[in-house]
Amino acid sequence: MSPAAPDPDAPLTQAPGAPLPFRLITLGGARIERVPTPGGDPPLGPGKPLALVAYLSCATKRTVRREEAVELLWADRDPTRGRNSLRQAVWTVRQRLGEVVIGGDDDLVTLTDALRSDRDDLLAAVDRGDADAVVNLYGGTFLPALAVPGGLGFEQWADGERLRLQTAFLRAAETVVRTSLNGGDTVKAVAVARRIRDEDPSRESGWRLLLEALGAGGEWIGLSVELHALERMLREEGREPEPSTTDLLQRLRRTGGRTEEMEPRTLVPDLVGREAEFAALLASWTAARSGRATHVHLDGAAGMGKSRLLADLRQRLRGLGARVCLQRAHPGERELPWSFAGDLVAALAELPGMASVTPAALIDLVELAPGLAARFSAHAGGGATEDTTRRRGLALVALVNAVTEEAPLALLLDDLHWADDASRAALQVLLNRLDRQALLLVTASRPDHRPALGQPDRRLLALGTLPEGATLELLASLARLPDLPWAAAVSGWLHRASGGSPLAALEALAFAMARGSLSLEDGVWHTTAPERLERDLQSGGSGRSRLEALEPSRRELLLVLAAAGLPLRPAQLAGVLRRPLDEVELQLNALEREGLAQSGAGGWEPQHDRTRDLLLELAGPTVASTHRRLGAVFLDDANASPAALRRAAVHLRLGGDRTGLARATTIYVRLRRDRGEHRATTELIEELIGLEGDPALVAELLHLLPATLRLPRLRRSMLVFSSLIPLLILSAFLLQRPILVMVTAPISGGPLTPSPVVELRGITGRPVHDTGDTVRAEVLSGPGALIGTTIAPVVNGRASFGELDLTESGQYVLRFSSRGYRAVDSDTILVGLTPAGLPRLRILGGTLNGQPIIPSAPVLQLGRGVRLQGELELSYDSYWTAAAVFLCGGTSWGPVAESWWTVKPLATPATGTRRVIRLDLSGPPEPGTYYLVLALYADRSCDFIMSATNWNMERPAWNDGNDLVRLDPEQLRSARTTGTVVIPQLRNHLELGPRALAPTAVGAAVLEIQVR
Repeated sequence: MSPAAPDPDAPLTQAPGAPLPFRLITLGGARIERVPTPGGDPPLGPGKPLALVAYLSCATKRTVRREEAVELLWADRDPTRGRNSLRQAVWTVRQRLGEVVIGGDDDLVTLTDALRSDRDDLLAAVDRGDADAVVNLYGGTFLPALAVPGGLGFEQWADGERLRLQTAFLRAAETVVRTSLNGGDTVKAVAVARRIRDEDPSRESGWRLLLEALGAGGEWIGLSVELHALERMLREEGREPEPSTTDLLQRLRRTGGRTEEMEPRTLVPDLVGREAEFAALLASWTAARSGRATHVHLDGAAGMGKSRLLADLRQRLRGLGARVCLQRAHPGERELPWSFAGDLVAALAELPGMASVTPAALIDLVELAPGLAARFSAHAGGGATEDTTRRRGLALVALVNAVTEEAPLALLLDDLHWADDASRAALQVLLNRLDRQALLLVTASRPDHRPALGQPDRRLLALGTLPEGATLELLASLARLPDLPWAAAVSGWLHRASGGSPLAALEALAFAMARGSLSLEDGVWHTTAPERLERDLQSGGSGRSRLEALEPSRRELLLVLAAAGLPLRPAQLAGVLRRPLDEVELQLNALEREGLAQSGAGGWEPQHDRTRDLLLELAGPTVASTHRRLGAVFLDDANASPAALRRAAVHLRLGGDRTGLARATTIYVRLRRDRGEHRATTELIEELIGLEGDPALVAELLHLLPATLRLPRLRRSMLVFSSLIPLLILSAFLLQRPILVMVTAPISGGPLTPSPVVELRGITGRPVHDTGDTVRAEVLSGPGALIGTTIAPVVNGRASFGELDLTESGQYVLRFSSRGYRAVDSDTILVGLTPAGLPRLRILGGTLNGQPIIPSAPVLQLGRGVRLQGELELSYDSYWTAAAVFLCGGTSWGPVAESWWTVKPLATPATGTRRVIRLDLSGPPEPGTYYLVLALYADRSCDFIMSATNWNMERPAWNDGNDLVRLDPEQLRSARTTGTVVIPQLRNHLELGPRALAPTAVGAAVLEIQVR
């Protein structure tokens, strides 16, 4: 007679703890095997019965409610079928393993304690702190490839358990590697480190541990292989290495794998005491990604960790796959106008989106970064004009808008206290126009150079000193403190020495290590003289003692880096110091290991601004000779570059080298003249030396110039034939009242057509030919500003303005002037107020809430409270060449100041350009007739456009009778056919008085919404 089948609902019949001849394997496999001699087919392999056993083995008291088990493993079935499947799984387990393994009642399923698992053994080893046992017991990933259809809940639980067990293994394995290295067992250290790396190849700490173990064991071939594998992985994934990885890679490249260089000498602690600020920056990135431009400014004195915080933020965002641009101002740029803005434009131009920048903005961008001229069909303009700052600031806005249109961007600008004034002013234009771009802008500076904030979504984070507890964390992040009396007091000594400055704390530690009172061995801090350690920490906190103790040749090298204010190449340093190149490179590497210098893509510089300030303070007046040598090397290395010549001139001026400065001036003025520059020579000299307020120096340099360069287009024959001087005097008398005459009067359009042409005429009324002069155009009256080339050369007696345009619609009068001539004013110019220049926006069609939109009568029937969803196809005409042209939206229901949004920035000029937009809005709550208004205009942001407030009012004005969505219904209906609405825009200018209203044409498309 055959035995009866086991009852799946029978209770357990064996006392807990009795041994079983089976073992549950969950790490690196999924099965139940026989013990003590595993072999043959497992009694229970992968499947839902095994999944049930595994879950029960991990559950509290090894018991689970039947409803929970069904939800975990049979969620794709109805409850009745699921309970039947559970009974079948329990029956299978009891049949394969015995009735004593699993049982239960109507509500619960229970697993016996006697069935042990490898997971149980591993967790027991974790609890008793046996790292070697944890490593030996971890066979691999928890329940790998155990697929259970309909068991989404089980798979989610398994993922969490997987991560928990993997983390326990990695922590124990790192302990085993460190212990093995300290004990000289490099074979074991390499084997375990390789397991760490293979378990999670994305963790750079595992790679670093493996490289360190290979180096300690002298396995140079393996070290080279793994080093290249790490670099390849980072390159293929588009990741920037973590700071610790970068430090290790640089040391490995320099040392060629020598074991004595494997021990880190630069102290790189964890980011401590700045966790709240870091979390705030990450939260700001989340807001920026959703399309709400956010500005955060980091404020703090030197050494408070601004740069470190930005570097860690850049690393974290890159790890998230974000686009990040980190740009840092340098001390040497402070007196070079537009240098920081030029570097910023060059960096942003490397990102996708540059091609959609308008031609007019592109001209200004090429002026800022001349290297772009090789990639884009634009040329630099004729130099600075009165509105240069605003014009270039708007061009920067256009570039940022174009880049963020492609993808969200984190723009990190460090050390703004070193940025030149012109660049800071242009950056302020960008800050004032932040709106709905997908942009996180983080700026950092010392407190006395804080940019203006004052807008929503802008935040100030002040970095203060660290408390003593954070100083202890910093110390512990570098190495472990021993359980000795002096270790309990050292954090207090360090905090008093540093005053809570992270940089000063590192300086104090480095000084104590250099003096021998503190050492770092096997990851533990050591000292044999606590009293001397306390004194050394106090002396080293200021940083002066460490620099004063430097060997003189190293300190001189550091001083050159400090005086330069910009990264230097080793060859340049060798030229300044007059030393062999290999000697300079060795000293640079030594200074880097000591944490006093750092290398980057552009060259070498001091590790921190605080180091630079101390070096210049220690040098005193003797730094002038360093500036002279720097200027001479830069001048020889200038390579006919205006930027390099300006850099050389700054150092020659600071060094008092008038001869070298005169030589640089001659080269610079000749270079500008050869490139067609027509500005006055004094303006060129001021531009070169960066000192508009030193007329005596400008006059001296002008006097030292060759005569042929002192005036534009001065002919050499005028100096040779001195007998013509009386005739020249007579000519000057006859031309003492020359005038300018408009040959053509510009009319509205974009650009102005026909182009304005101005002729130079003498007192006799005849044209004055080939004078070599220039004519300047400016706005005499009108709401906007000129863009394009506003200074034109005189050719055959005439100056033509073929690339001149105006930023806004309105009524203008232009003035044209030239030195020595009476100015001439244009006739009244109407821009954007005539049919040829009107902005237009039309609805071409689309589908909203399943209803087709008819262009001739765009009307939508909507139920009360129903969301408005779908797409609209638009066509727009725009004649502006200004940077910030937006497509905006607004609704006539809801609070007027809150019912608007930015659809997107638009490329302009454009004619008949099509765009498809998607709408997903809350509909009107009550029956009636409403309007959705789409608007096209050039202004600071959409709140200015929808409120009909010009940018010069600084803030949008709402509910003042001219808000776009509150216009008369007849005006809105008329806009449906014309594509344009003329609104009384609020302005603030001299012509019409403060808070005046001026007629302004805005492109408008209107959708009528009828709510039943």
